[in-house]
Amino acid sequence: MADRPLVIIGARGHGKSVAEAALSLGLFIECFIDEINEIAPEATWHGIPVRHSLEELTGVETKTFALAIGDNHERESAFSRLSSDLSEDQFPPIVHSSASVSNSSRLGYGAHILQGAVVGADAHVGKFAIVNTNASLDHDSHLADFSSLNPGAVVAGGVHIGERSTVGMNASIAAGVYVGMNVTVGANSFVRTALPDGAMAYGIPASLHQNE
Repeated sequence: MADRPLVIIGARGHGKSVAEAALSLGLFIECFIDEINEIAPEATWHGIPVRHSLEELTGVETKTFALAIGDNHERESAFSRLSSDLSEDQFPPIVHSSASVSNSSRLGYGAHILQGAVVGADAHVGKFAIVNTNASLDHDSHLADFSSLNPGAVVAGGVHIGERSTVGMNASIAAGVYVGMNVTVGANSFVRTALPDGAMAYGIPASLHQNE
C-alpha cells in the first residue's frame, strides 16, 4: 500500500479525518474525489487537489482508494456504484498511527480506524466500517459492514452490531448485547439490552423510540 498512491473518495469532514490518518502513516495522497461538487473546481485541502470523478484519473488500477463518506447508507450506496470499476482489495484498511489495534483483531476492506481509537483482542471490524476518533470496540465484538462508532463511543466485549448501524457520540453498549441492522443509538446513551433491526434507541438506559 505504501508504494501506491491513495485517492480519497469524499472531501467532507470524514474525508479530512481519513486524510489525517493516511498522512500519519506517511502515505502519499494523490487527490480527493468530491462527486457532489461541494468544493469548488481546482480547490485543494492542505495542498491535496480535489477532483470530481474517477474519469479524471489515469491508471486507476495502480491506485488504492479510501471511501471516506461518513453516512453509513451513503457509503454503501457509493461502493455499489464504484464496484463496477474498483475491486474491494483496492480499499485497504486505514489505521491512524495513534490508534491501538490488537494483532488478533480483523479489519475488513475499507475499514477506517481513526485517531486514538481502540480495537481489542479478537474483535472484528467489517468492510467499510468506521471506528471514529477515541471510540473503542472491545474484545470479541463485531462491528458489521458499513456500520460506525461515532467519536468517543464505547463498546464492551462480546457485542454484535449489525450492518449499517450507528452508535452515537459518547454512547456505550454493555457487554454481550446484540444490536441489529440499521440501528441508531443516540449520543450519550447507554445500551444494556438487545436492539432489533431498524431500532432507534437513546437515553440512560436506552429505550426504543419510533424513527421519524
